[in-house]
Amino acid sequence: LPLATATTIDGVFFDAVNFGYDIPEYRPWGRPVVNIPRCGVNDTWDGCEALVAGTLDVVTRSVQLLNRFGKVAMLSNPASYSRPVGAKIWLDETRLVKALDGLTWLRYYEQARAEEMVADPKAGAALIEDMLKEGDAGVASGMHSYYHRPRPELNQTGPEDPTAHIAAFMLVRRELWYYTGSTGWFDRDFKWSSVYDDAAKCGRPLAPAMRPAPRVYTREYERCHVMVNCTKVSSSWPQLGCNGAIFPLSSDAHAQSPSLIPSPPRLAVEGMNSLF
Repeated sequence: LPLATATTIDGVFFDAVNFGYDIPEYRPWGRPVVNIPRCGVNDTWDGCEALVAGTLDVVTRSVQLLNRFGKVAMLSNPASYSRPVGAKIWLDETRLVKALDGLTWLRYYEQARAEEMVADPKAGAALIEDMLKEGDAGVASGMHSYYHRPRPELNQTGPEDPTAHIAAFMLVRRELWYYTGSTGWFDRDFKWSSVYDDAAKCGRPLAPAMRPAPRVYTREYERCHVMVNCTKVSSSWPQLGCNGAIFPLSSDAHAQSPSLIPSPPRLAVEGMNSLF
């Protein structure tokens, strides 16, 4: 309640929402941390639905309270449309979206580099496919990429090339989606890149992202063509991870074309430009 009624903030960040139900699988310091019957004891997991349902209830009531006082809830890692590989406890994002229907909230991705979205060896392209489904469902989202710092001992200088990560965001971008990239969380860790200017010139998306080949995605914008290719993940500085590009179109033939991507149908986030 104190955060909901505070006059100096516009939103409240909830980190690691999944720990509300998934903590038995993590076992901090190797110790059991819950006493839910048949949830992680003797490798039985069918009792863990109590934690999933409880998390949904707490999240719903928290978002309702914040909305009542004009605040936005920002939920980090709350759920997914695809069950993570090997996960014994899982919150289907369809349930979350249904529970929060009509409320104002934002899904937050703290770590979403291109290779993690498209070429994660444990999950394949599950993350980007989840993001595309969220866009279709009208879920607002904030996406952050951690850029690597140069390592002088490896003769690395200057910033990492952020093109692939920004291009990956543009693949999934919808109305009320926001992007940030940094090497950390202090002011000095956020640096401007000319790639942001390139992305800003693209205009509006004309169609959803396409996957012409495994680990390859493209998307057409009014004034540019976006591509991310994660068939190979580079370890060469300054382009670490996937290959990405933002190709400007040779003409503005599409400049006046209406966007084929409608605005999200239900979940609106107002006043979020100041947050991302």
